[in-house]
Amino acid sequence: MEALRSRAETLLPEELARIEDTPVATASTVSVRLVRDGPLGLETADGAILWSVPVRLEKGRVDFRVQRTLNLGFGLQKEVSAGHHVDFGGAFILRGRTTVALSPDWSLVSRTSATPEWTESLTVRIDLKVGSFTVDVARLASDAVGRHIGEAAGEIDRRLRAVARARERAEAAWEALRKPVRVFGDPALWISVRALRCFLPPPESRGDAILLSPAVYAEFRATLGAAPEPADPGPLPDLDTVPTSGSGFQLSAPVDIPFRDLQPLLRERVVGREFKMPSGDTIRVRDLAVSGDGERLGVYADVSMSEGRLLGFEGRLHLSCRPRIDEEAEYLYVEDLAYELETANVLASMADWISHDSFVADLEERMRVPIGARTETIRRRVNRQLADFRPGQGIVLRGAVDHVRPLAPVMREDGLEIWVELGGTVEAELER
Repeated sequence: MEALRSRAETLLPEELARIEDTPVATASTVSVRLVRDGPLGLETADGAILWSVPVRLEKGRVDFRVQRTLNLGFGLQKEVSAGHHVDFGGAFILRGRTTVALSPDWSLVSRTSATPEWTESLTVRIDLKVGSFTVDVARLASDAVGRHIGEAAGEIDRRLRAVARARERAEAAWEALRKPVRVFGDPALWISVRALRCFLPPPESRGDAILLSPAVYAEFRATLGAAPEPADPGPLPDLDTVPTSGSGFQLSAPVDIPFRDLQPLLRERVVGREFKMPSGDTIRVRDLAVSGDGERLGVYADVSMSEGRLLGFEGRLHLSCRPRIDEEAEYLYVEDLAYELETANVLASMADWISHDSFVADLEERMRVPIGARTETIRRRVNRQLADFRPGQGIVLRGAVDHVRPLAPVMREDGLEIWVELGGTVEAELER
């Protein structure tokens, strides 16, 4: 772990990211430095590496210009513009989780995810005489640090692969299995091993280390007298995900949800619905589309006013959210639904009724669609395989999936990729 800490420290400099003169509204920009505020924390739990980095915001500043009209008398007016700024600061802890495993070809692979845990509010509201606007500094900072952490995680993964030498070690062990072992006595008793398969159980946390323990399943044969010929197991096989003995198993499989399939499900839940505002206005959703927007899901809602002060108003609202899966892998829902910055600024100046939290909250609640049929397909395939699975001569496996646990969705160019973890029980039988 100390070696990993040392490598990670070199990839996380004092200044993690810098945001400079980034536009956030008309004639408005934000600048801020994101710097480390303490040492890197590392620990292991549940077969994963957990890390944390305290981050502080320095020199946070929102610059904006205010334009107003001066009356000079005698019917004369003059437009004047003045620059203003608001300073801000803040802090958060960046918490991450890195899972480590071996791929089927024995290469070391890792997956890293990071989430900021805000210790101070990071939303800056600018109040003007002619309106107001809000700067979501938290989101800007999260995106900036996330890009740097992604690059650092990739470099750590490359360095770990260089030192792991998993395949080299496995091939040496595989070759060693060929040789018969003399156990005792005269006449001699020899044990020969014919390796069948290799299996990688889930990683284990051992103190400050992650333990990967590939297992070999084999046939054993006893011979009395002269030494038998060495066995020929063939080349090192790929790592398997289904065990050949034991009482349990765990594996991961992807479930793809293309946007072309997700959009009709969301439209069925949202399009045509009317949402009542506290002000008495009613907004109707005429159409809805989604697309990938970095780590978030972009939402485009065509709306119109069917009742209220702006009857007849029509337009498109740009929002974004984070897709999530419920614990039973039955439903896809969204959280943190919010207007994109440009949309929020426009609404703040022209239609305060629509920027009310109730509309976004009601829309977020409606964006919940079933995906159980897709995860059930994966479950059925695994159960069918385990109904009478014969991994090698004389060995029969019989088992079934008893639980499905979803992992975090991954955004792809054309849809969502949801990894589900399947676990269950399996029993091995030796045929006579």
